[in-house]
Amino acid sequence: MTESRKTAAFAIAAATLAIAAWTISPRVTTSPALSERGQPFFTELTDPGLAASLEVITYDEQTSMPRPFKIQNRNGRWTIPSQYNYPADGGERLANIAAALIAMKKDDVASELPGDQARCQVLDPLDETLPSAKGRGIRIIVNGANDRTLADVIVGAEVEGRPAYRYARLPGSNRTYVARVEGLDVSTRFQDWIETNLLNVDRAGIDQILIRNYSVSPARRAIDAMEVVPLRKRAEDVWTVEGPDGSAGTDTFTMNLLVTRLVELAIQGVRPKPPSMSATLTAAPGSARVSRADIDDLATKGFFFGEGGQPLASDGEVLVHTSPGLFYALRFGNLVDEATAASDASALGRYLFISVGLDARADTITVERADALRTRFAPWYYVVSEDSVKKIRLRRSELVRK
Repeated sequence: MTESRKTAAFAIAAATLAIAAWTISPRVTTSPALSERGQPFFTELTDPGLAASLEVITYDEQTSMPRPFKIQNRNGRWTIPSQYNYPADGGERLANIAAALIAMKKDDVASELPGDQARCQVLDPLDETLPSAKGRGIRIIVNGANDRTLADVIVGAEVEGRPAYRYARLPGSNRTYVARVEGLDVSTRFQDWIETNLLNVDRAGIDQILIRNYSVSPARRAIDAMEVVPLRKRAEDVWTVEGPDGSAGTDTFTMNLLVTRLVELAIQGVRPKPPSMSATLTAAPGSARVSRADIDDLATKGFFFGEGGQPLASDGEVLVHTSPGLFYALRFGNLVDEATAASDASALGRYLFISVGLDARADTITVERADALRTRFAPWYYVVSEDSVKKIRLRRSELVRK
């Protein structure tokens, strides 16, 4: 073979080997998953102020039902649609959640397999096609103006050995990420999104309490029996029970617990009053007229009018006076759901109707505060814990020092 032929043969062989090597060798490619690392989850959510609503959906494994909770901005006010658009005190909490979502990055890819989603607890709580209640995550949806979705993510279990990290998945995708999650304090509890302190009263300012223990006959709308327990503060944590034969000292522990329960009286739930009743309650004195429909609505909650228009409640009332001249009338109505009494006594609630009044010593600031409280209380029947009611509406025998 001549040199030129040998050279050509070698060249052909080298080219063949090069082609073969290119064919069988692994190719270096850029995986979409790798390219996403370090990228934000939500490119349109850049400012917490863009959030106009937040929806949090968890899953109740006992009932096999999703538990949605939503707050939204209605004409500049945050409200809770599922609770009759009750005012939410959650603007700061929502801003913190939005900021946490903005800070979420796709730190790593945990899995591309649908079978791993249950283990990572990133199954969609809204997916009705899934056969099991296990492995559901918390779905968080943030919408902006005109219901434009700014963020939608399912946050799952904590990553093993990395407490600051959680598994996360975007709905509709099989890819499960590892993401650093900080400040994402989400909740579906109504109480976590409102100002629960009902009276917002200063403990030191409470100087008199009048307990009226009575029951009402709904048919006659009259009091069957009444025990009046007047309490007066003589010094810090020193109270007496007043009576026709003089005063008697109170049991310190029981009395302090009563005052504590008043100061910490918390909202368990709400029900709206008819709009006409709300208008009546905020009308000028002497101009209010209660309609028959309002009277019927009151009766369903355990509130009545006695002879002479005296307001009555099925479970008695407590008047709380404060040193600035403001007082509260707390009237306790029916149990919210008497059928639940035997099954879940700890969750039992009772309707509460709150009124506000003033005495002659009230100054301008107190008068303004009273007006603000009337506006706050007028639209709502409140639901409070039955346990709290029992510790507030005490009898004389329970309060007098033995």
